[in-house]
Amino acid sequence: MGAEPPLGVDVDMTRWAGGIAPDAALFGEDQGRAVVTVAARDAEALAALAARHGLPAAVVGTVGPAGGPVRLMVNGVTVSRQVKRLREIYEGAIPRRLAPAGG
Repeated sequence: MGAEPPLGVDVDMTRWAGGIAPDAALFGEDQGRAVVTVAARDAEALAALAARHGLPAAVVGTVGPAGGPVRLMVNGVTVSRQVKRLREIYEGAIPRRLAPAGG
């Protein structure tokens, strides 16, 4: 049996991105943010936990079906790719770089 395909996601970061350029909001790395996934029924409890610790929290999207698209939106810009293709790119990145030129 093969592994389950990864899950898709639908995320709109416009609410917290403010004036950040779309490319920075979509692809910038910042240790000040974390993505946490919980069942919809637990979202309110997670928000309350964050508030008790003085941490901002916001619902920015939903997890989609296995093998579905990864759709990221911010300030009117949308990037959407199939999760299978993104996995291929990620898992093949180092082998591609280590392969001999022209081979």
